[in-house]
Amino acid sequence: MDKESKTLSDYLKHRYTEHVMRTGNIITEKEYVRSVLNPLLRKESPGDRLPPGSWYQWANEGRTPDSNNIRRLIIIFGMEVLPYLGIPLPPDLQQVIENWDKASPTARRNALLALQDSDSHANGEQVTEPA
Repeated sequence: MDKESKTLSDYLKHRYTEHVMRTGNIITEKEYVRSVLNPLLRKESPGDRLPPGSWYQWANEGRTPDSNNIRRLIIIFGMEVLPYLGIPLPPDLQQVIENWDKASPTARRNALLALQDSDSHANGEQVTEPA
């Protein structure tokens, strides 16, 4: 999706349609939020939930999410949702997100090692290669 011209509504509709196409399971938006998105949210934030009515309003440009729901959207969709919320990504992070799926397994491993190395050095830890 072209982040320059797309809204949060476009992004949410795209993700819903993408799920339906990928799974072949036609479900309502309400069921998508309850059975697909909320379990993703609960992995990171047990007991938390995304309100289906709010999602429906965002997807239909009825309103914008508040800070708690922005946090929920980031947990569910990752940093890629930020531009659709009007929050620009740093250029290097944007490039990683756009190219990650095209990167070879070796390139991905090297990127993860570089990030782990950077984080570990900051914490004074020994770096080990991921499995």
